[in-house]
Amino acid sequence: MLLGLATSLVNGALIALAHTPDAATGWGLTALYDAAWFPGLAVFVIGWIIQFVGHIFEGRKPAFVDDVVGLLVGPMFVVGEVLMMAGMLRGMHSLIEAQAGATR
Repeated sequence: MLLGLATSLVNGALIALAHTPDAATGWGLTALYDAAWFPGLAVFVIGWIIQFVGHIFEGRKPAFVDDVVGLLVGPMFVVGEVLMMAGMLRGMHSLIEAQAGATR
């Protein structure tokens, strides 16, 4: 439940910050948005290219090719990793290590 809530909050915050602010309300980060959109887009495109090269190298297609829901797994994975590094989700972490083995 914590992972779902945290992922929803992170995605909601990212969506809110991705929209240009309304002049009437004044919320948002106009200067940051104006300065960061192009480098962010460039890093995004380069990252996708690296992902596809990696998939070609390992001979496997991306998970989202068969199931679009796979696109939601990435943000949830990152949020889960951050929460586990912060000492939360101990039960889930223990279950993952019991099934997959320790990674560190």
